[in-house]
Amino acid sequence: MACDLCSKSFVRARDFRVHMKGSAHAAALAAADERAALRAAAAAALARKTKLREQLTDVARHYTTRLHRGLVSVPSESPAAADGLAAAVASHYATSRPRKHILRLRKALLGLAVETVAILFPAAELEVYGSIPLRLDSESSDIDVSIISDEDETLLLSTIADGVEALGLSSVTVARTLTARIPLITIADSLSSLELDLSIWKLDKLEINKVFTTYLSLDARIPPLLFAIRSWAKARNINNAYTGTINSFGLTVLGIAFLQSSGVVPVIEELPEVEAELATAAAAGPVANASHERIAAADHASAATPAADEDLGSMLVAFFEWLAAFDYDAHRISIRHGGVTSKEAHKFDDDTVFVIERPRTPYQNVTRQVSPDSLRRLVYEFRRARDILSAGGSLVQLLASD
Repeated sequence: MACDLCSKSFVRARDFRVHMKGSAHAAALAAADERAALRAAAAAALARKTKLREQLTDVARHYTTRLHRGLVSVPSESPAAADGLAAAVASHYATSRPRKHILRLRKALLGLAVETVAILFPAAELEVYGSIPLRLDSESSDIDVSIISDEDETLLLSTIADGVEALGLSSVTVARTLTARIPLITIADSLSSLELDLSIWKLDKLEINKVFTTYLSLDARIPPLLFAIRSWAKARNINNAYTGTINSFGLTVLGIAFLQSSGVVPVIEELPEVEAELATAAAAGPVANASHERIAAADHASAATPAADEDLGSMLVAFFEWLAAFDYDAHRISIRHGGVTSKEAHKFDDDTVFVIERPRTPYQNVTRQVSPDSLRRLVYEFRRARDILSAGGSLVQLLASD
């Protein structure tokens, strides 16, 4: 008789039985079970890795197909001759809507992110926010996406970044910014020249997005007006928080505050009211703020000249007159308070040289990066814009970069 596991032979049955019940055999049996479990785990891991590789290969193939379809460009639309500032503002907005091939490229890049996340974190959800769903984008706008997940933020973003890099796409790169106040990764494609910023979802982003969506739906003149303001800031190079000026988010709040101060829009802060306003404004056209299937919905909305566009010019002039006269020492911008209210600098933890209060977050300054030096530059630009338009200048002059 023999024990194959222990490689031992026995003449007597009694000795064999004793061995089989002994500690040495039990240890050998446990070791054999452990080896079998390890082999099974390794096989399972290999199967998962193989499946993951196959899934990522599919994602890469899908993206490559969509990318090449999108790279077939559509000619730019030439702006129609605009008679007067109002018509120029309306035409500038209408002809700046992204062309169809840009929409296809955006959908391809977003699809890459969505499919990669679905493989790595099936329970996670993605939400598009920012200028694209608000229809304040240009063709070069980044795709801003938040991810909703219970996973650790750094692990989540790092794993997704690794997954995108594992696709092996030569035109796609991933940049990690994981130690910032809002961690994010940037997925960029050199062929389409598009970028997608993926960050962790914060509750106030959802609420602010609803508030902005409602405001822009209240009056057809608002998107062209805000787009002109943002275009001016970009042309004059004062739209970057890193240089001490005002980012696109702050410019949007600033424009809405002006509209409140002018009586064009009401104060909308309570979420139940926001939901009601959204339902009322639904007929104004689709606004995409979720899922890659709907990313182009906002861009497909009508880009026709807005109703009463004869007022757009005077509204833009009034905006810069209002801004040039603003008392930065005594007041702050706050759409919670109808546009402008007392500064109350002592209630802020941030620098308060120029205060644009973050919607839904009392006493948080969106423009905390503005210094006395950069404020002087901003005031110069505000007055320059006012002087150009008050003297009958054109939109082209306003947007000139010198």
